[in-house]
Amino acid sequence: NAMNENFRKLYEESNYSAVGFSQIIGVSRQRFYNIINNKQILRETTYYKYKIKFLKNQKRITKKQKLIKEFLD
Repeated sequence: NAMNENFRKLYEESNYSAVGFSQIIGVSRQRFYNIINNKQILRETTYYKYKIKFLKNQKRITKKQKLIKEFLD
Protein backbone atom coordinates (compact mmCIF):
# COMPACT_ATOMS: atom_id res chain seq x y z
CA ASN A 1 0.00 0.00 0.00
CA ALA A 2 1.34 3.43 -0.96
CA MET A 3 0.28 5.12 2.29
CA ASN A 4 2.04 2.45 4.35
CA GLU A 5 5.18 3.04 2.28
CA ASN A 6 4.91 6.81 2.84
CA PHE A 7 4.44 6.17 6.56
CA ARG A 8 7.54 3.97 6.64
CA LYS A 9 9.59 6.66 4.83
CA LEU A 10 8.39 9.35 7.23
CA TYR A 11 9.44 7.16 10.15
CA GLU A 12 12.84 6.26 8.69
CA GLU A 13 13.68 9.85 7.81
CA SER A 14 12.64 11.07 11.26
CA ASN A 15 15.54 9.34 13.05
CA TYR A 16 13.24 8.60 16.00
CA SER A 17 12.90 5.23 17.66
CA ALA A 18 9.69 3.31 17.05
CA VAL A 19 8.53 4.21 20.56
CA GLY A 20 9.33 7.90 20.14
CA PHE A 21 7.72 8.14 16.73
CA SER A 22 4.54 6.36 17.81
CA GLN A 23 4.25 8.64 20.86
CA ILE A 24 4.60 11.74 18.69
CA ILE A 25 1.80 10.70 16.33
CA GLY A 26 -0.34 9.28 19.15
CA VAL A 27 -0.60 5.59 18.25
CA SER A 28 0.28 2.45 20.18
CA ARG A 29 3.47 0.59 19.34
CA GLN A 30 1.29 -2.33 18.25
CA ARG A 31 -0.53 -0.18 15.69
CA PHE A 32 2.78 1.34 14.58
CA TYR A 33 4.28 -2.10 13.89
CA ASN A 34 1.10 -3.30 12.19
CA ILE A 35 1.32 -0.37 9.78
CA ILE A 36 5.06 -0.84 9.17
CA ASN A 37 4.55 -4.56 8.48
CA ASN A 38 1.47 -3.94 6.26
CA LYS A 39 -0.84 -5.84 8.62
CA GLN A 40 -3.05 -2.75 8.79
CA ILE A 41 -3.61 -0.67 5.68
CA LEU A 42 -3.47 3.08 6.16
CA ARG A 43 -6.02 5.28 4.49
CA GLU A 44 -4.80 8.47 2.89
CA THR A 45 -6.62 10.70 5.37
CA THR A 46 -5.15 8.82 8.34
CA TYR A 47 -1.65 9.03 6.91
CA TYR A 48 -1.95 12.80 6.49
CA LYS A 49 -3.35 13.15 10.00
CA TYR A 50 -0.25 11.38 11.35
CA LYS A 51 2.05 13.40 9.11
CA ILE A 52 0.57 16.69 10.32
CA LYS A 53 0.99 15.64 13.96
CA PHE A 54 4.61 14.75 13.27
CA LEU A 55 5.34 18.00 11.41
CA LYS A 56 3.70 20.10 14.15
CA ASN A 57 5.92 18.37 16.69
CA GLN A 58 9.03 19.09 14.59
CA LYS A 59 8.02 22.74 14.26
CA ARG A 60 7.53 23.02 18.04
CA ILE A 61 10.96 21.50 18.69
CA THR A 62 12.62 23.82 16.17
CA LYS A 63 10.95 26.81 17.82
CA LYS A 64 12.21 25.74 21.26
CA GLN A 65 15.74 25.21 19.94
CA LYS A 66 15.70 28.66 18.35
CA LEU A 67 14.54 30.28 21.61
CA ILE A 68 17.25 28.50 23.60
CA LYS A 69 19.90 29.50 21.06
CA GLU A 70 18.80 33.16 21.18
CA PHE A 71 18.81 33.07 24.97
CA LEU A 72 22.34 31.68 25.09
CA ASP A 73 23.79 34.09 22.51
